[in-house]
Amino acid sequence: MQRFVAYRGVGSLLEYASGRNSARMLSIIFFGVGNLTVSKRTALGEVFDAHPVLRPARIGDDPPRTIVGDSIVSHLAAPKLPLWLIGAPNRQEEEATWFIDLSPEWQAVEGPGGAKQVVRATSRLALFVGPERARAAGGPDGLAGFFAELGDALGASYGCIFPEGFYDKLDAWYPDVQCRPDPREGLGSVYWLQYFGPAFADRYPGLRDLPLTMTTARGATVYRATDRPEHTLKPDGGPLEGDWREPLVSVLGEKPFHFDSSENAALPSDEEHASHDPNSESAPVDLLERLDREARERDERRAREYTRAHDRRLQLERRRVPPAEVDTSQEWSTNFDSDQIQRFWKALRSCLAPDITGPYAGALSREMANAPRESTGKVLLGSAHGAFVLSWWAEDEESLTVAVHGPRAVIRCFERAVD
Repeated sequence: MQRFVAYRGVGSLLEYASGRNSARMLSIIFFGVGNLTVSKRTALGEVFDAHPVLRPARIGDDPPRTIVGDSIVSHLAAPKLPLWLIGAPNRQEEEATWFIDLSPEWQAVEGPGGAKQVVRATSRLALFVGPERARAAGGPDGLAGFFAELGDALGASYGCIFPEGFYDKLDAWYPDVQCRPDPREGLGSVYWLQYFGPAFADRYPGLRDLPLTMTTARGATVYRATDRPEHTLKPDGGPLEGDWREPLVSVLGEKPFHFDSSENAALPSDEEHASHDPNSESAPVDLLERLDREARERDERRAREYTRAHDRRLQLERRRVPPAEVDTSQEWSTNFDSDQIQRFWKALRSCLAPDITGPYAGALSREMANAPRESTGKVLLGSAHGAFVLSWWAEDEESLTVAVHGPRAVIRCFERAVD
C-alpha cells in the first residue's frame, strides 16, 4: 500500500534503507522483548545524550520539527511514543537521518480457534549512520561502545551493525523470502557487530569465549566479527562461508541463521529473553477487555463523525452547482492511511479551487477519513484546472483508495499533493 509515511516497522525501514547509498551508510538494528517502560526509554535517551555526536537535533514526524536541544530524554520518555522519524538540522545530510520505531504496548493477537490472546510486544530500533558521523563517534571502537550501551538500555534480545550494501547480499542469498536479521525467525548471516542478549549465552555458552567479544553490564555478549564493517562486503560465497564467519558459526551452528517464517526453534524464545529482564512486567489482566472497550469507543466516535460529515456535505451539496461537463480521459489513484486524508487535502488546497476549498471540502475530507468499512463514494468537483470526478473506497477502517478522473492538469495537482 502506498502511504504518506511509509516507514512502518523494521521490515519497511530496511526496505527503505536498501535504496540509499549503501556504500556509505551503516545500519544499526536492535530488537527488544517486553513492554518498553518509561525507565527503559529514559535509559535510551541517556545513552544518546552520552554520545552527542550520535544524538539527532530534531525529532518528530516527517519532516521533524521539534528541536531536541541538549537532551533527548524527555522526548523518548513521553507517555505516548509513536513511530518517529528523527533527523539532523539539515535534512539533506543523508548520513544524519535516523528512524526509530519503538512499540511500547502489549499486543493482542488471534490465537487457536480465533480466540484472542496477549503476547509480549517486540520493540525495534533502527538507526542509519553515515561515515562522517561514524568517524566523529570514534570510528569502529566508538560505535561498538555506543552499540553495547544502547543494547543494554533497550534490554535488547538481539542487535547488529552492517553496511547497507549487505542488504543486496541477503537478497541474493535468500531470493524466495524477504530475509532480514530477526531473533525470532532467523539471523540470516554473520554481521560486522552483533549484540546477543543474555538468553543467547544460556543457550550457547561458548559465545563468551569467542575472540573479539565483550560482556556488557547486563550480561549480553557483543561479538565483533571483523576489524572494520566494510570487510563484510567482500565476495565470500554463501551467508555462512568465509574465515571471518567461521568462529561464530562454530558456536551457534547453522540452524539459528536459517530463516523460518514461523519461529526458529534454535533461537531463544521471547520468554527466555524476558526472564533476564528484572523489570519485566506481567500483561495487564484486563488488557483484552480494555482493548475491546477502546475499539468500540473508537468505532462509535468514527461513526458519529462520519454521519455528521456526510450530512453536512449533502446539506452543502444542495447549495452548489456541479460542473456541467467533465473531461475524464485521465485517471489517477492511490491507497493510503485514512488518517492522512486531512494532510492530503491540505496539500491540494494550494493548487485546486473552488470546490476543493471551503466548508464543502472540509466536510468531504472528514467523510472520507471516517468512511465505514467497504463503503464507497463519488462526487463531481470543479477547479481552476477543470472539472473532475473524485471517488473513494474504504477497504477497512485504516486505509482508503482514492481515484480521480479528470484532465491532465488536475491529475498533476494530485500527483504533487501525494509527492
